[in-house]
Amino acid sequence: MTWVDNCFARATCTGAPTEQWLPLLLAAAGPIVAILLVLCFARAGYLLWRTNGRLAEFGIVPAPEKLQAAMRAAGVDDVRCLGAVRPLAFCSGVLKPRIYVTTGLQEALSSRELQAVLQHEEHHRRSRHPLLRAMLVASAEVMFFFPVAGWFAERLLDDAELAADRAAIRRVGHRTVASALWRVGSPTVSARGIAVGFDGVAELRAAQLLGESLPARRPSTGQWIQSLVGVAIVLEASLCASSAVVSGIL
Repeated sequence: MTWVDNCFARATCTGAPTEQWLPLLLAAAGPIVAILLVLCFARAGYLLWRTNGRLAEFGIVPAPEKLQAAMRAAGVDDVRCLGAVRPLAFCSGVLKPRIYVTTGLQEALSSRELQAVLQHEEHHRRSRHPLLRAMLVASAEVMFFFPVAGWFAERLLDDAELAADRAAIRRVGHRTVASALWRVGSPTVSARGIAVGFDGVAELRAAQLLGESLPARRPSTGQWIQSLVGVAIVLEASLCASSAVVSGIL
């Protein structure tokens, strides 16, 4: 803020006629967008890399007969079984996502409930939601000065979970999906949530299972105000930087 307040030729940036500062704004917009995109891709890549590192901490074990039977019944293949007591199921990967299920999960659920979880994760896998989640989380973090972007990212992630539930409901019914959710609770993967799991948005998922109308979701007034202030600061800094560069060249 101090730099912006005292930047080079600030009066020229803010007090010049439109025909003078508009080209500066347009000239600054390109580099800003490029920088944001690079940061988003870099952050998403790091999050996915860290997830793979966390997965390496688990040991792959042969799938028990109960899990194999559930896979055949659900028509889902390429499922890896992890030797862990904690009941977890999630999908991870970029170009070819895989489904991971712990031994603790298959022991905690009935065969029918296990099919519901597999159908949920299969929807994530086919839709490549792990990559989408990584990009959305990275975008929200990079664009911290624009809270509405974070709200939209969270909204899209919630919608992905609801869509995966609907895919499972179509195969095994509301009761089985609700029972699986009740038994598993809300486990999360410690890798910053980049591995999409059978969890999250509990209230919305419960409302959908009960056939209730989902509540209206929109950014708060505070988020809009913070976003406008953040964008104004970024634009002001860009104008000043552009003016300083142009003046230095001339």
